[in-house]
Amino acid sequence: MVKKLYIYIALIIFFNNLFSAPTIYDTTQTLGVAATIKDFYWYRDGFQVSTMATIAIPEPVGCIGGDFSAGVDLNAGVLNLSSDLYLGAGTFIKAGSGNGLIFGEGNSFIFGGDVQLADSSPNVIVTYNLVINGGGYSLDFNGQSLVVYPDGLLSLKNTTLKNFTTDSIIVGEDATSFLYLDNVTIELTGDFDLSTGGEINITGVVCVKGNGHTFSLTAGTISMAENSVLYFDNGTTFKINGGTFTPDASSTLFFDSCTVDVSVADLTVGSGSVLFENKVAVKGSGTSG
Repeated sequence: MVKKLYIYIALIIFFNNLFSAPTIYDTTQTLGVAATIKDFYWYRDGFQVSTMATIAIPEPVGCIGGDFSAGVDLNAGVLNLSSDLYLGAGTFIKAGSGNGLIFGEGNSFIFGGDVQLADSSPNVIVTYNLVINGGGYSLDFNGQSLVVYPDGLLSLKNTTLKNFTTDSIIVGEDATSFLYLDNVTIELTGDFDLSTGGEINITGVVCVKGNGHTFSLTAGTISMAENSVLYFDNGTTFKINGGTFTPDASSTLFFDSCTVDVSVADLTVGSGSVLFENKVAVKGSGTSG
């Protein structure tokens, strides 16, 4: 009887802890030196990293009102993800007073609303397999940058990339830096050029928008996975200056009311499909218009 009572009490404590409300912080919290966050907290006003911090369970992070006034401030420190990190609507990601490091280890930022990179911050450095899953919401680069170091991988999924230019994502300097785009819409507000030795991998459907702007390949590699689609919308330009373009045999390049510029280097698609819709201008060596 006593043994059963102990078991009963233990079960009550277990389920009480399991389903109890999270701790809520209404002001910005500083995660101490080498802090490891294991409890389920809600940071209404976000948190700041002090040198290094590890997120060891899913942590919702958001701000009241969704005005991008609170969020994750790396504070020129290091954030390790040992599990996914949930970002509420109107949250920012900020490098702080210097470059901030994010070690994803295959874990994700998962959006519960639109997120932006904080204004007037230096680069956010991404290394070691970080996934950003937008859940259909947007990531506004806001004039800031994500940088994928050598031996690093950044995967962007199910999101719209707003205010995207050539400095928005910098893909390393050699073939060990990877950017995966999986069901992503890119809204260009300036030209983008892959001019490093890194690789962009296209998965699912990737749509490039931005009338009057160019998406260029100068160095490195753009590869397309099985059954993937790379779509260029009205007024955009896909320009090949060099590098390597390697589509899968089942992948599709879809050009719609845009320009394909192969004046400098050829575009080789092998056995992949190429679709043209509406008026598409093709600029080749020795041609004009």
